[in-house]
Amino acid sequence: MGDYASAIPQFERTLSLDPKYDDAEIYLGWSYYHLGKYPDATRHFRRVVARQPRWEGAWNGLGWSQYRAGQYQLALDAFQEAVSLDPVYRDAAIGLAYSLFELGRYRDALPHLHRLTREAEGRVFGQRVADLEEVRSRYAWCLYYVGQHEKARAEFVKGLQARPNWHGLHSGLGWTYLKLGDRRRHGKASSGHSGSRRIMPMPVRVWQRPTVRSDGLRIGHGIPGRLVPSWPVLHGRGGCPAPAHSRNPIVSRFRCTRSQDPCR
Repeated sequence: MGDYASAIPQFERTLSLDPKYDDAEIYLGWSYYHLGKYPDATRHFRRVVARQPRWEGAWNGLGWSQYRAGQYQLALDAFQEAVSLDPVYRDAAIGLAYSLFELGRYRDALPHLHRLTREAEGRVFGQRVADLEEVRSRYAWCLYYVGQHEKARAEFVKGLQARPNWHGLHSGLGWTYLKLGDRRRHGKASSGHSGSRRIMPMPVRVWQRPTVRSDGLRIGHGIPGRLVPSWPVLHGRGGCPAPAHSRNPIVSRFRCTRSQDPCR
């Protein structure tokens, strides 16, 4: 587990000696991010992208900081910059899709979530993609909201095969049964109420403790050990190569490995 609180004054001292030391500034931004200080993180990521506008990892950090602060339109703008610089940057692509979802732009989010889910299922990155079920859950809700209830049900079922105790998936499956008129089974998945078929559900917010990476670099999405929300969920390993222009091989890891999702 990284000691972000102790790291911050060291990076601040570095920047007082060299105000344009971008590697220290981006580490400082992520340190504030992991302590849940998103306005401070945003401020430092903004400084980096102002000096290095083609550093996709800095745009990604800016996007997630703004996303966590509930500034979804600003986050979307930042993620779009990151993806425009690297179209296969999975972490930024997830942030882009999630920002669209939070803005209620379900039809716009749907193709991104479909691709991200199928990529993870196919393990195109040559390794297990840890964010698969979190991405799938958002994909399933998107399908539900645009009226594709049969497809939504199929995705909720797949999710429950991997996460049988995730109550948000049971809720989603119950809503699809209600919409599809499957009265024989909806009671097993969701308690429901009379007249509830006329209600559009909101995505369930699940609260669990975060897990951490052994390298301590990208841990959790809030203060380590604190309860953090898994909906909206954030995402982990992108599996993509480090940017050629990154000046520091360790900093380049921020490009690919933002963090573990708290609901895992």
